[in-house]
Amino acid sequence: MNKAGFELNELPELIEKGKLTRKEAINFIAEEIHRNPGLFLISKQNDEIKSELVFRFLKNGYFVFDHYKKEFGKFRNYLISYLRYQRLTIHREKFYENVQNRTYTGLS
Repeated sequence: MNKAGFELNELPELIEKGKLTRKEAINFIAEEIHRNPGLFLISKQNDEIKSELVFRFLKNGYFVFDHYKKEFGKFRNYLISYLRYQRLTIHREKFYENVQNRTYTGLS
């Protein structure tokens, strides 16, 4: 239990019951990602990646609540999978950006 008084796995249910808005839940999760990256298995990432994950979650976090189905597992596991996918996407984008920069530099 955290200082807000609820667990990550309870968030979809709290939103469904109307006790919490999606925006509040997204802000809570983004704050938790920033404060406790180890809970989301991203503690070994550099600060740039962590910041980009927080930014992307604030921007597109509604997706997590729209597509989560409790029949398939706990919300925390689903959230960690989503963040892993986003982290890998960030790494891919940075890789392609570096390749592109090297190509343009080589041609110049």
